[in-house]
Amino acid sequence: MPLRWSLLLGVAICGMLAQRASGGEQRLSPEAAAMLQRAMAGPLRDIREIIFCTRLSYDDSHWYANIGYYCDDHTQKAYAGNGKPDVGKLVALDIRTGQLRSIFDAQGGSIRDPQVHYDGQKILFSHRKAGDDHYHLYEINVDGSGLRQLTSGPFDDYEPSYLPDGGIVFVSTRCRSWVKCWMTQVGVMYRCDADGGNIRRISFSNEHDNTPWPL
Repeated sequence: MPLRWSLLLGVAICGMLAQRASGGEQRLSPEAAAMLQRAMAGPLRDIREIIFCTRLSYDDSHWYANIGYYCDDHTQKAYAGNGKPDVGKLVALDIRTGQLRSIFDAQGGSIRDPQVHYDGQKILFSHRKAGDDHYHLYEINVDGSGLRQLTSGPFDDYEPSYLPDGGIVFVSTRCRSWVKCWMTQVGVMYRCDADGGNIRRISFSNEHDNTPWPL
């Protein structure tokens, strides 16, 4: 989909979500509604649902300060909610009816970075359980069944993406490094097999990698 379509459609979908969240009190502008209709008749004609997740906002204004803790105070958390219960949910939006379908409720934990598999049957995402300080990679079927944890350990594994060869690329704090000009951890690219095994580092950046995506 061309970038222009992606950006404009994003505006229209945000309007749809706002309308849904407000109980229907808000309305899409005529321009946004027309754009959404054109998209559903064109680039999105075969698309039924869009997957997204909910979370609390981050307290830190630095775009990368959304994992782990601060080096000067390990009790101060950088992830969403800053140590308080989050509102993480994995949700499907029907772009034609506006109906929302809950896929997974984190029950006070956090969810981020959902990625739909090429076959449209599975979703890869990052999940931090309530009471845990670390994100790990998880996979679930689009109908909400078959939840399984792929990675573990005292690290943050996040921003995963499926690879065409069947593997997974993701960002992780396994590099054990800190931002040179701030107080939070660095994450760089790693990859693993489809089951989360055979993890190996593929980037040696001294600052953040983010949102890896195969071309």
